[in-house]
Amino acid sequence: MKLAWTLIVAALIFAACAPSVQPGAKGGESPPASPSPSVSPTPVSAPLTASDTTAVVFFHDAANVEQVDGMTWDGAVGQAPAIPDYHAANPSETLFGTPTDIRNRKGAVVHSGNYGLKSFTATWADDDVHFCLIEPFDFLGANGVPATLRVGSAEGGISTIVQVGKIYEQATTYVASCSLAGDRAVVVQSGGQGVGAAQYWVVQLSTGKILWTHDFSSRGVPTAVVASHDSRYIAENQDIPSGAQTSTIYAADGSEVMQLNASVAAFSWDGSMAVVFSHQAPAPAWAITMNDRRVLWSAPVVPRTYVWSAKAEPNGTHLAVALANPANQGPFYSGYPPVDLYLLAADGSAVTVLKGIYW
Repeated sequence: MKLAWTLIVAALIFAACAPSVQPGAKGGESPPASPSPSVSPTPVSAPLTASDTTAVVFFHDAANVEQVDGMTWDGAVGQAPAIPDYHAANPSETLFGTPTDIRNRKGAVVHSGNYGLKSFTATWADDDVHFCLIEPFDFLGANGVPATLRVGSAEGGISTIVQVGKIYEQATTYVASCSLAGDRAVVVQSGGQGVGAAQYWVVQLSTGKILWTHDFSSRGVPTAVVASHDSRYIAENQDIPSGAQTSTIYAADGSEVMQLNASVAAFSWDGSMAVVFSHQAPAPAWAITMNDRRVLWSAPVVPRTYVWSAKAEPNGTHLAVALANPANQGPFYSGYPPVDLYLLAADGSAVTVLKGIYW
């Protein structure tokens, strides 16, 4: 069954871009067997043993949703002290944004400013300190006003980069990725009613130059634009109402890299792996290598399970993938469903599996 499943997934991926994979051929190996889920203690009671600078994934406990737990990227899990809202955290989850300030894990304010109307609307950069911000935050006029990309720092200071896109009442403009190391930002303007992407721009942060752009005013609007942290890869996901999905992936210079019969959820930090999903596949998600599209991992086949979120390990090779699973009996918490969280290593093996947590 494992070989059959591997061939099904491989066929879905390669249909648009490569010949069929045969058993034993390069790229045709079966994905490594994942260990049986190591179910998180319910509730987690042991404290999280990690320094304030260690990269951590925070989440709410499966048994006690008021309790915050944490997982280090090597798979260690423990109860965390009270922290600010981790949904506005930098990649390492050491700093947390609010509309008016930035706080550390202890909740102490490290800098104050104006970062949004009702929430932290900036996008953290990959250095854990800087962030990209689109201003103004809101404009109710139908014709809109020019949007301005700015770069700020948790240590203070903010700089204007370039005007790009517009702000108006039926569309949003946001930063999909912000990289000081890569000297890039990807700015996306949504379609009408905030649906899909009408256009996006790749901006050089040091000069404010727009390196290239894709405008979808005369062609199909992508459902989503997903960028790696450094804009090495940018995926245009198309989700057709009938259920078929495709993704066209571009390199940092705008050249096309590949096409998939699936959508991209996230890229690993080093760009070696991607998590993809398709309504047409038996499993809700799988992980592939970016160089030869080899299947490394596939999620358990559970009906009506879908990808909720995915996150790359900062400065590492792991990926965390959250699947909303109808088998989880817990209620929604603040709009978040209980999910099964898979921590994947670079070889596709599941290091840790947490069941029914809130992320």
